[in-house]
Amino acid sequence: MIPKSLTFPFQVADALKKYKRWGVKNIAEIYGVQPEHNSINALVTEEFEWNPDQNPEEFLTGLARRQFGEKAGKTMYLAWKR
Repeated sequence: MIPKSLTFPFQVADALKKYKRWGVKNIAEIYGVQPEHNSINALVTEEFEWNPDQNPEEFLTGLARRQFGEKAGKTMYLAWKR
């Protein structure tokens, strides 16, 4: 389960890495992964479900740029990291 209280993508990536270590095989929010609730976290959940060992900084840098553009993406990445 990815709690809705995980408000930032870094928290989602970290949770999925822990779940893999604990042997969790399936995750879901209470009503399923809801992109309308937090589309960025839904994208991160989807990506890190398949590969929780990947580098979150690398993935999230690219995601921020794709979603928000070069300039705003840098700012958004910093906001996620805090």
